[in-house]
Amino acid sequence: MIAGYDLNVKNFIVNNNYLGMVRQWQELFYEDNYSQVLISSPDYQKLSESYGIDGYTIGGKEELDAQIEDFITKP
Repeated sequence: MIAGYDLNVKNFIVNNNYLGMVRQWQELFYEDNYSQVLISSPDYQKLSESYGIDGYTIGGKEELDAQIEDFITKP
């Protein structure tokens, strides 16, 4: 476990809550008729914190650069 060994590991999860490839095909070939592409996911920030690891949620593009810089420079 990362927290147990005090490892300095940085992990980025990019999640837009869609099955990307399925949605892309539905856009390209099925005239935007969407079916079964919206998915739910756990709260990754709370999940990481439950293991004793700092977690961040970036709400939009305007927060991205500052949050990544903070994330990378933290020990």
